[in-house]
Amino acid sequence: MNLYEEHFVWWRQDSHCAIRYTCLKNLHTGMYCVHSADFFRENRDDQQFSRQFLELFLDGDPQDRCEWFDSLALAIADHIAEFS
Repeated sequence: MNLYEEHFVWWRQDSHCAIRYTCLKNLHTGMYCVHSADFFRENRDDQQFSRQFLELFLDGDPQDRCEWFDSLALAIADHIAEFS
């Protein structure tokens, strides 16, 4: 059984954009992944991102779908490198 703990990590990219990384910690292994990254600009509805997170989570076990790392910092750095 895989149990996950959710962590939000914020990056203020500039005065018009912030990125929220939704990260998971596998409670069995202690490893971290970035499950999704949401870009916030002024007047953006946060509920849309919550629905997208749930759809992605239900679509497949993050343990199989995500890359896992020893720390949040490493997981986020990999995510940024992969999507840059």
